[in-house]
Amino acid sequence: MSNVAGKASVDENLRRELYFLIIKFLSEGPCTSAAEVLKREVESLQLLPKGINWFGETTPQNFVDTAVSNPHIPGDFLQKICERLLPLLEQTIPPSVKGVSSLLGAGRQSLLRPAQDPGHVLTSNHLTVCRHGAPIAPGFKTRNTFNLTNVVNARQASGTFCKRNFLQHGLFFKMSMHRRILGHLSAVYCVLFDQTGQSIIT
Repeated sequence: MSNVAGKASVDENLRRELYFLIIKFLSEGPCTSAAEVLKREVESLQLLPKGINWFGETTPQNFVDTAVSNPHIPGDFLQKICERLLPLLEQTIPPSVKGVSSLLGAGRQSLLRPAQDPGHVLTSNHLTVCRHGAPIAPGFKTRNTFNLTNVVNARQASGTFCKRNFLQHGLFFKMSMHRRILGHLSAVYCVLFDQTGQSIIT
C-alpha cells in the first residue's frame, strides 16, 4: 500500500512540475497569451509545485514564486529535455526505423514503446486451421511467439504445418561456436548433443 501511495505522490509532483515547464515554454514563444491563460488556470487550481515554509509545512505557490525558486530553468528547458530524450531512447530501445525521431511516433517509433515486443502466441486451434488443404502462413508484419507444442498438436490434428511456424529465426539468435572440428567438407551445425559432450548429431 505504501508503494502505491509513494508512486502516486511522485506522479503528482511530476505533473505539477510539467505544468510549470509548459508555462515556461509557452511564455518564451509566440503563444504568450496562451501562457497567461494557462498560468491563471493552474494558479487558481493550485497545480504548481508546492513550497515549504519555516515550519516544514507545504504551501501553494504561484508561478512567480516557483520561477524564483528555480532560476536555473530556462524557457526552452522542456524542449531540451525532449531533444536529449530521443537519442537516449533510440540507443536503449532501438526503433524500427533508425534516424527518424518524432514525439508523435506510433508502434515501434513511439516514445512509449516497450523494451521487448511480447508478440502473439499462436494457439493449437489457430495452427490447425487450413485453407484449401494448406496451413495459413503468418503475416510478414506480425511477430508470433514460437511454441513447438502448439505446432506439433496442430500437425497431428490437420496433418500439415507451416515451416515458418516450425522453424523461426528466433531459435538461432543465441547460436555460438564452441568448437571447430575438421572432417566435414561443408559447414554443419550441431542439432543435438549429450551432457557428457562426447556425442553430437550434426
